[in-house]
Amino acid sequence: MPIFLLGFMGSGKSYWAKYAGKKYRLPWVDLDQAIEERLGHTLPHYFQTYGEASFREVEARVLRELVDDRVVQLIACGGGTPCFYDNMDFMNATGFTVYLKTPVDVLAKRLLPEINTRPLLQGMDATSLPAFIERKLQEREPVYQQARLIWRTEQSTAGDFDRFLQSLLQPISS
Repeated sequence: MPIFLLGFMGSGKSYWAKYAGKKYRLPWVDLDQAIEERLGHTLPHYFQTYGEASFREVEARVLRELVDDRVVQLIACGGGTPCFYDNMDFMNATGFTVYLKTPVDVLAKRLLPEINTRPLLQGMDATSLPAFIERKLQEREPVYQQARLIWRTEQSTAGDFDRFLQSLLQPISS
């Protein structure tokens, strides 16, 4: 059963997938990295060359290729992944979805150093970034809210995440 980590860019999806994968010896994958490997391009290059619409098609295809419902695996999704091509319905039907809900100010602080490496943030600065995040979250929140669990990252510790993951894994290993 896949465990999908969802949320806005900078919410910690890749961090928590890697953390839990190592700690519990579970296979984990960062969807964006898997896409880059399949395409042979970085995401910024692909976005610039082929556009977001083409990227979202590839993203949906790679997501479906990665899922193996016979094993427990962690998949850190891209921030927009749930919002296109019925991906949220697919993820809820094939696994367990967790929305890493993170406040705008925390996201802005984490993302500001990365504005030149993230395709959707190109040309932003410290002033425009929070407004962009707020606007995108308003668009995506209805989809993110369809996750089976909403994890409030600002109130959570590694111990909290461990307890959550153990409770999720317990019925699987029994």
